[in-house]
Amino acid sequence: MLKEEQLHFDQQQGKLFAVIGAEQIPNLEAKKILDYVIEHTPYYSNLSYLSKQIAPLLQTITPLQQLVKIEIALQLDCQLNIHVTADSMAVEAQLIGAYGGKPISLIGLLEQLKEANINQGLSRQKILQVINRSAELAPGETEAIIIALGTPAQNGVDAQLENLVFPSQHVLNKSQGSELPLVSKGEKLLIKHPPSKGKQGFTVTGQLLPAIEGKDRHLQQSPGTTLNDTQDALIATRSGLPVHGDTGLRIDDILELEQVINQSQNIEFDGSIFIKGDVRSACTIKASGDIIIAGIIETANIHAGGDIIATKGIAGKQRSLEYLSCKLTAKGDICIGYAQYAQLQAQNIRVEKQLLHCLTHAQNNIELGHDDSISGAIVGGQSSAGYQVLAQEIGSTSHTKTLIQWGKAYPKLVKKRLVTLTELENLQINQKRIFAQIRAFEKPQDWDLYPELKAQAQAIQSELNDVETRLEKVQKEFEEIDKQVKLFYKQNLLIVTQQIFAGVDLSIGKRSLKVPKNLSSCHVSLVNENIRIVQQNLAEDSLSLI
Repeated sequence: MLKEEQLHFDQQQGKLFAVIGAEQIPNLEAKKILDYVIEHTPYYSNLSYLSKQIAPLLQTITPLQQLVKIEIALQLDCQLNIHVTADSMAVEAQLIGAYGGKPISLIGLLEQLKEANINQGLSRQKILQVINRSAELAPGETEAIIIALGTPAQNGVDAQLENLVFPSQHVLNKSQGSELPLVSKGEKLLIKHPPSKGKQGFTVTGQLLPAIEGKDRHLQQSPGTTLNDTQDALIATRSGLPVHGDTGLRIDDILELEQVINQSQNIEFDGSIFIKGDVRSACTIKASGDIIIAGIIETANIHAGGDIIATKGIAGKQRSLEYLSCKLTAKGDICIGYAQYAQLQAQNIRVEKQLLHCLTHAQNNIELGHDDSISGAIVGGQSSAGYQVLAQEIGSTSHTKTLIQWGKAYPKLVKKRLVTLTELENLQINQKRIFAQIRAFEKPQDWDLYPELKAQAQAIQSELNDVETRLEKVQKEFEEIDKQVKLFYKQNLLIVTQQIFAGVDLSIGKRSLKVPKNLSSCHVSLVNENIRIVQQNLAEDSLSLI
């Protein structure tokens, strides 16, 4: 049996030894030695024991040796490793608890930070936490503490244009729709808030991180507007209706009509038209700007260079299977209260209540209802959207024939991707050709003696600059279009927030599907060339293709 007086701790070496006689070897095992030390000498229990080394040492002792001194444990100070992340934006202090040794000292910690060139973003509180925890950790216990953080650069904010007037699209939200948001001559329409430069950051090693300055954005004059002297405000040069166009905000002249009933002649106006009452006429109404109708449309052929807004709605009639009494075409958006037996075509089509038996085509999206609306249904007819369709309900209990098509813009987007890729490849070929010209160009020692050669070299360099500028722009365009193509069917959905009824025909891409049963709120998309319907808060409901 091992005795306490056989143990000897060498303070200078930080090692615990056991002095063992040869006669004790048959009764000793490594485990017995360690168990005895831990049980009878608790002041040595925190040391790091050499469990694997003791047994081989015992086997080397021979009967001829009277006393043998073997090393059984080590005293180890708390270990500290300083880890800097790959981007040099954080420092982690990694601790391993001491085995009977000393905790980390403040001086030792600061010296390691200095050796690692850490000089920014240090937290005094976290450093003190490391010091304290190094004294509290159990032997061999590990802990990691973030003690320094770099500061990311804060990029500048792009110039912002603040709209000071309500464009005509907001008329639909008014309860009566009988007032227009007109502006007066000299009134401010837009003001520009300049871009900010941003604030540079730094890494934990003190390397500066430059900030990207915000991009400037210039106000553009449009008909009926001008810029102030400081070029940071758009001013109306005449009274009229503010309208958003391709080049910014413009002021349209207004043609105001009480109503259009039994009109025999067509109405055409260069500006915007505001009709306070109903429209019941087979004539054509055409405006270069917006057309806003506060009453009900029953019969009309309406064309707008901007938006068409009908605050109440459209009560059209079906003259035959192929003829509907109302046709609305807008280069901008169509915003209406409701529509029945109407043909609608625009960039986006927004309907407050319902579409009944309409032929609807939107280059972008079709939206019915809003977040707090209890209505927003598509019943009957055909609705086609370039991207998404959003409605509260689709179809009816009577299984009215209803066709919904979306994602129609995909082929056009693919074609655009191909055109952009072709231009990109041609630019890359031109770039290589110009590089070859530059390498083959013989440069004279004195350019002034060869003015024609100098002009030729300048022309080549100018061509290269033009090609590289265009190449950079087209490369970014291609990457964006390529991303849109890859994510198209994942991002563009048919979204039904309440219910879609059995019998509704769905079509996206080259696939079609007849909804076999009534379904609650759901998202419909194309996944791996199959139409997939996912009901919210329920397990996925996979439906077969027809």
